[in-house]
Amino acid sequence: HESRRKPPKEVTRTWYLLMERIYRDCGVKREDYHKRKFSGRPLKEIMRKSEKIFTEAKQMLREFKHDSIDGIDAKIDSVCDNMISLLSSWGKVFNTLYVRTHPRKTR
Repeated sequence: HESRRKPPKEVTRTWYLLMERIYRDCGVKREDYHKRKFSGRPLKEIMRKSEKIFTEAKQMLREFKHDSIDGIDAKIDSVCDNMISLLSSWGKVFNTLYVRTHPRKTR
């Protein structure tokens, strides 16, 4: 399986590999990725660190943008900002539900 972990030699730098690095820097590893879905602890980390992840993603996507697309910077900003809003909001919802179903025991 080692061959699946390394990118082909001709691939030196792609947005996919950079996005993977951003996730890894936030504590989410490739091993956490299962069937193209994050779940459990990795998903909690993504929701908790969504602002850092997608702020870095925004900068990285600008490096790979096609200037031929009208308003590409605004579109990148919009998508990344919406992801931050969505993931941080869902994180708050899940946290609220968790606290309600797992109340702390009083001493």
